[in-house]
Amino acid sequence: MAKISRVSLARKKELEKPDAILEFLQQASIWVSSHQRQAIIAVGAFLGIIALFIGITYFSARSEKIAFTRLTEINQKAETGSDQAEILEDYHLLNKKRGNTVAGEIAGLKYADACYAARDFENAITAYQQALSDFKHNNFLKILAVNGLGYAYEAVGDNDRAIEAFKQIIDTPHAPIKDKALFNAGRLYESLGDRDSSREMYSRITAEYPNSIYARIVIENGA
Repeated sequence: MAKISRVSLARKKELEKPDAILEFLQQASIWVSSHQRQAIIAVGAFLGIIALFIGITYFSARSEKIAFTRLTEINQKAETGSDQAEILEDYHLLNKKRGNTVAGEIAGLKYADACYAARDFENAITAYQQALSDFKHNNFLKILAVNGLGYAYEAVGDNDRAIEAFKQIIDTPHAPIKDKALFNAGRLYESLGDRDSSREMYSRITAEYPNSIYARIVIENGA
C-alpha cells in the first residue's frame, strides 16, 4: 500500500507541473500585452524584410528575362550578317546596362569575341579582361574568357602571355577545352623554339585525351 501511495504521490506531482509549451505561450502573451508597441514594430520589420526579399527576387528575375531577350535578339542579328559595328555596340551597351545579370555578363564576352573577329585585338584584350572580372563565380564562362584572351594575346604577338592564358586553363581542375589549351600551348612553345615544353604539351594530349581531335592532329603530324 505504501508503495502505491509513493507512486501516486509522484504521479500527482508530475501532473501538477505546468505544461512547458502552455507556460511559454502564456508568458509570450503577457509580454506582448505589455509591449504592444515593440511587438508591432518587430512584426512590421519582419514583414518589411520579407517584402524586400520578394521585391528583389522579382525585379532580379525580370531584369534577367529582359537581358536574355535582348541578348537573343543581338545574337540573331549577328547570325544574319548585320553591320558588325552595330553588333559590337549592341553587345557593349547590353553589358553596360545589364552587367549585373548573367545575360549581361555573357554580352560582355560576346563583345570581346566580336572585337577579336573585327581584328580589334587591343579592345578584345581589354574586354576579355573585364569579362574575367565579371565571371569570378562562373568557372565555365571564365574559361571561355581566358581562352579568348590567349588568342588575343597571340594575335598581337605576345606569345608569352598567350601561353600563360592557356596554361591557366590547363592548371584548372576539370576545366573544359583543356585539350585545346594543351594544343595551343604546345604550338606556341614550338613557335618560340622550346621543343621540350612543346613535346610535353602534345604528349599530355595523347595521354589524357586520346579521343580528342587535337590528339589525332598531334599523331598525324608526328609531333
